Amino acid sequence: MDADLFDICYVKAERRCDQLEAEKIQADEKSRQLESRFKTSDDRQHLLELEEELRMAKVATAYFIHRVK
Repeated sequence: MDADLFDICYVKAERRCDQLEAEKIQADEKSRQLESRFKTSDDRQHLLELEEELRMAKVATAYFIHRVK
């Protein structure tokens, strides 16, 4: 009985590992596609500015949510 349970868990773990590997490959591909869109330094600088604005917006949102509570 324990061997059957082990086999079931092993198969599930293998499937999960395969799924995670496929997701990693997809994420890497998407990352490469996004990086290729920002070729110039102006593009990269604009992206950095947008990331900073997003960080500030998240902080402001957290602050206001905390104040409302």
